[in-house]
Amino acid sequence: MLDDWCMAQRGLKKRFYLATSGKSMVRDAAIVLTTAEEELRQAMRWLPHDHAVAIPLIVDLVPYEVVPSPELAIESFGQSDLPTVLFLSRVHPKKSIETLISAISILKEQGMPVRLFIAGTGDEKYQRTLEQQVTSLDLSSQVQFLGMVVGDLKLSLYALADLFALPTQQENFGLVYPEAMLCETPVITTKGTDIWRELESGGGAKIVERTPEAFASALSQWISDDTTREAAGKAARKHMLNWLNTDSVSKQYEAMYENAANAHRV
Repeated sequence: MLDDWCMAQRGLKKRFYLATSGKSMVRDAAIVLTTAEEELRQAMRWLPHDHAVAIPLIVDLVPYEVVPSPELAIESFGQSDLPTVLFLSRVHPKKSIETLISAISILKEQGMPVRLFIAGTGDEKYQRTLEQQVTSLDLSSQVQFLGMVVGDLKLSLYALADLFALPTQQENFGLVYPEAMLCETPVITTKGTDIWRELESGGGAKIVERTPEAFASALSQWISDDTTREAAGKAARKHMLNWLNTDSVSKQYEAMYENAANAHRV
């Protein structure tokens, strides 16, 4: 809630709150916990604290012990000769889905048509504007709105996709990124994602500007090079299994709570 994008939304009201009663939330805290280094950096601008840490969320890795099969998603959504790009998140203006649709239009004009799946529900008015955009750009045969996708079908959909793309304005931890990468699906997103540094460092993600041109370029680079894309997917999975290793992340939380308890006793 304290990253730059969130603080820009009704910012005067938030700054007043933080300057008054909001300070009491952290005044006596032994430790302030964030889930990403970028979140930590931005949050400390508003509530500085001598003992703040960044530890990732504990993610259940059991469903990803083996790479999911795309077969269930193929049965539900069909096979295609076109490369498949997946958006899976809440359908909301801050996700900037119109940017991704425009990128698909650019690729079509460049002779590189792709299939785009938009999975998720949310703001119905916003979705109608997206549907109108798809129609106006003559992309109805390439863009499909899937609605809510969960469970095994969701994992299979990640595996079916060649790329996962989310042109978000703001995302905190963003579980969809590790989910996609654990399914060996490379990711394209923006610096609006607080874990963008952690995603990019493993070689399985591209972090680009939130413009149709930037997303079209990143999509094109990976779509046109199967070998590099597949290698990026494998690197992405390896990186996520290491970064989110349950034992190592749990030990970080145990150390944090021990430090908090010791500080309290002092």
